[in-house]
Amino acid sequence: MVMQHDKRLARSERFAWRVIEDEAVLVDRDEEEVLRLNLIATEIWQALDGTRTVEEVIDHIHQCFDVDRRTAEKDVLRFVKELVTREMVEEGPTAARESRERR
Repeated sequence: MVMQHDKRLARSERFAWRVIEDEAVLVDRDEEEVLRLNLIATEIWQALDGTRTVEEVIDHIHQCFDVDRRTAEKDVLRFVKELVTREMVEEGPTAARESRERR
């Protein structure tokens, strides 16, 4: 699957989540499964709010973590493809309603 860089993706409402000590903890409401994301995956997850393109998320990671652009692109695309495959993100801003629990 080739990920289009101009696509806007948003977190699925199927997941409740919050950030604890710089790592996102996600709860899949359908599968009753808990997932924990590392620091970079957490930043990508938070950036997938339906308002940014994949390209903008790549730029964001490139700037936040001071990694070269190619590495940021590779990491973001790999993780986003996994999220799409697992139906953890949806296309467009309609999915962007906040399912995150507030701190």
